[in-house]
Amino acid sequence: MANYSSQRVQEYINDDKHQIKSELTGKKLGSTALRHIFQGEIEANTSGIVVAQGLHSLVEQPNNVKIMKTIEKLDKNGVYIVKLAMTDLTTGKIYTKRSTMFPHTWSKQRIIYEIESVLPAITIFPATTSSSYCVLKKTSSNGIPLNIIFQNGLPLSAYPTWKKNRKYDFD
Repeated sequence: MANYSSQRVQEYINDDKHQIKSELTGKKLGSTALRHIFQGEIEANTSGIVVAQGLHSLVEQPNNVKIMKTIEKLDKNGVYIVKLAMTDLTTGKIYTKRSTMFPHTWSKQRIIYEIESVLPAITIFPATTSSSYCVLKKTSSNGIPLNIIFQNGLPLSAYPTWKKNRKYDFD
């Protein structure tokens, strides 16, 4: 997966193989992105290995997910990192992963609002192939850095960035 950080990510120009797209076609998060953020998924990654993916909020409290431990405590924006176990409900197999979590005080509607509010400001130029991934970094209205993953110009997922030097000072 390519990692890009500018608003105008990359222009794909190669005669008939690619089509230039000047505006983001999806200004809203679709069902795939919402499932990825709020429920997580167990599926094959780009290398074909089955792994747990997603789950960046516990507001829906999926019954197949358990937090094993907190890896990084709250930063000043309330973002934290956990190690979680996700059970495949079909096979019973347990997969573990690290996940950066949106503030636990945020509702589902707040998370969706914060992500969707930055989408209109993004212009990307995706290739028309199915492997056209890019990750853009934007800051939400309340200052949380977000990584937004796009596939073929549509938002596939989003997650917050935890910042080490932005922890709460409890002393």
